[in-house]
Amino acid sequence: MRKSLLLLICVAATFSSCKLTQKMAVVAPVNDIGVHQYPTVADLDVKPQKVTKTEEWNFVPFNWGQPSLDIRKGNMIAEMVNENDGDVLLEPQTVYRKKMFGKRSLTISGFVASFDNFRKASDDDLKALELGYDAGKKRVYNVASKSPFAQLRKAKTPSARGTARNAFKASVGIALNGLVGCDDSDGRKMGYVVNFEYQRHTPSNLYYTMGLGFAGRGYRTVNSEMMSHDFNLMPVGVGYNYRINNSLSLFASLGWYMDFSMVENSDDYYYNYSMYSDGIFDTGFKYGLGVKFGKLSFELMNYSGLMGKYYDNYDHYKRKSLTFSLGVTF
Repeated sequence: MRKSLLLLICVAATFSSCKLTQKMAVVAPVNDIGVHQYPTVADLDVKPQKVTKTEEWNFVPFNWGQPSLDIRKGNMIAEMVNENDGDVLLEPQTVYRKKMFGKRSLTISGFVASFDNFRKASDDDLKALELGYDAGKKRVYNVASKSPFAQLRKAKTPSARGTARNAFKASVGIALNGLVGCDDSDGRKMGYVVNFEYQRHTPSNLYYTMGLGFAGRGYRTVNSEMMSHDFNLMPVGVGYNYRINNSLSLFASLGWYMDFSMVENSDDYYYNYSMYSDGIFDTGFKYGLGVKFGKLSFELMNYSGLMGKYYDNYDHYKRKSLTFSLGVTF
C-alpha cells in the first residue's frame, strides 16, 4: 500500500545512503546561517505483510561483554529493514522475556516501509505541513483516517501495560548488634551479614520477596562479649520501589525473618553457652530503606527480635541489629 509521508528536510542539497548496523533520522535546522530550504516531501510505500524477528541469548552474570537491550533492539530493527529492502519500520512492537539464570529473548514485529518519489512540496503538501508537522516534537505520518494502523496505535503493547518480572539480589555488609533494654550494654557488637534474595516485581512498583542468609549476631556488655553465627531465613517480605529515572530509584522493604544459631563463641568460659542461654531460635521483623543505581544498591536495615534472650541469670532481653549492605541485582 502507498501512503503519503510528509518529510521536512532542512539540508536538501545532497541525498546519500550507506549500509548501517543501526538507523536513525535526524533533523538539523540551519536557520542560524540565514539560508532557508524549500521543503521536500516523499511518498511512503508500506509493505502489507507484517514482519517479525526474534533473538535469543543466554544469561551472563552482570551482563558481562553483552550489548545492552537498547542496542540489541536497534540492531534487530536495522536487520529487519535491510532484509526486507526497506527504509523504516513502522509501528514496532517489542516483547522481552527472561528466565532467572536462563535464556533471554527479544521479539520485534512491525511493518517495513520505504521512501519513494522525493519531490518539491506542492501547495497541498505545504498546507498539510502547517497543520500536522511539528519538527520540535515528533514525526507525523500523513495517512488516511481509516489507516489499518489506527487500531495498532491505540492498542497497548505488553511493554506499555507493564508486566511482572523476576529479580535476584546478593548483598554483603556489616551488622551492629545489641540487646534491647540491657543496662549493662557496652555499645554494639560488630558482625557480618550475607543475604541472597528473590524478588517478584509487579507493574505497580510493589515487589514480593523471600530470602536466606548468614549473619554474625551478638552483644557487648561491661563483663563480656558474645558472638553467634546464624542462619537466617526470610519466608515472606514486601517492598516498594520508587523510580526517579532510568538508573536511580529508592526502595523500602518489610519482612518477617527467622534466625537459627549455628556456632557461638565467647571471651569468657562462664558465658560459653547456647546463644544468650535461651535456645538457638529467634524470630522478628526486618525493615529499612535503600537506594539503587543501575544494578548496584545500598540499603540500611533494622532487625528487631521478638524472642526473649536470657542474660545474667535475671532478665530477658531482645536482640537488635542494624545492618549496612551493598547489593547487586541480576
